[in-house]
Amino acid sequence: MPPLTELLNRPSDATLARKARREAEEAKQAEREAARVRMVDAQGRASALGRRKTASARVWLSEVEFGSFSTLRVNGRLWTEYFPNLEHRAKVRPRALPPYTAQKQN
Repeated sequence: MPPLTELLNRPSDATLARKARREAEEAKQAEREAARVRMVDAQGRASALGRRKTASARVWLSEVEFGSFSTLRVNGRLWTEYFPNLEHRAKVRPRALPPYTAQKQN
């Protein structure tokens, strides 16, 4: 018989099944991401669509000259209007625009 600590630390069948499902889903997501073609339109803009439940948001990014005024828009509104809560802005801004590209994106 194995030691008690080994029995207590052994993952349950449910835990192993959840881990297998999570790994399979992550593999599917990675495959979908690799197959997706990133497109830039004639105006030099790239877009992304985010969805959660029934809500959706489209974000357009375009490159601007260094030093010019740049904005981030969500569903056609300035991101500061779309996210009036400062905590939400703090979560959105770093993900949307890394510091080294913040001056180049509009």
